[in-house]
Amino acid sequence: RAAVDILRNLFEGREQEQYVYIPVGISYGGSCGCVLHDNYSSIRELYREKEYLKSSIMLNAYANVDMESCNSMGELFQTAYKYSYHFEYQSIYICLCDRTETEAGELSNEEKYTDRVSLRAVLRRGRECYTCNEEFDRKQILPDKYRKINDTIYCYPLHYKNHCMGYVVMETNEPKTLKQYFVTWMLALSNYLDKVYIYQENQNLLQFRHQSALDDMTGLYNRREF
Repeated sequence: RAAVDILRNLFEGREQEQYVYIPVGISYGGSCGCVLHDNYSSIRELYREKEYLKSSIMLNAYANVDMESCNSMGELFQTAYKYSYHFEYQSIYICLCDRTETEAGELSNEEKYTDRVSLRAVLRRGRECYTCNEEFDRKQILPDKYRKINDTIYCYPLHYKNHCMGYVVMETNEPKTLKQYFVTWMLALSNYLDKVYIYQENQNLLQFRHQSALDDMTGLYNRREF
């Protein structure tokens, strides 16, 4: 029914959201006419687990393809938000380490996080995803306006190989249901966050190279380009 409504909106020129989340359920039945066994519940759980792992593999494939095309933080966070529908949560806060502190060599090999971090994105399930850049002390975990008294939060590190990039803070009432979906999502986010950093650094180098070839006063090419 939802698919038909989407097609009707497109054919009739009405506004249609790009992504539509449709909850699905699994229905079991004895189509062969056999009497259900006493261990029906265990069979059902095995089937659920099989379908869950199958979906996790598909999620990993699609998420990696989509995130690979992202060249900016905003694009990456919006794509991550699209795939976050696969697990239960209320809010997700993506906090990244201070790159200037790391690049300045102020961090020893034993330290993993910078003293200052920045909240770069807020994801609210089924409502919104927006980027920001709010710097705060890492010991706070989150900026004051996002912290709630007596609420339980869960923190997960964001790292790729030996690069510690920050952490994710999650508000959820169902932490036990995250399992493989969330693990796959975190791995993809960490992987392509590192890729975005490398892309931005390359863009900065190209920009510096272009600027070094121009005369400051005239804007014409200098001797480096002749």
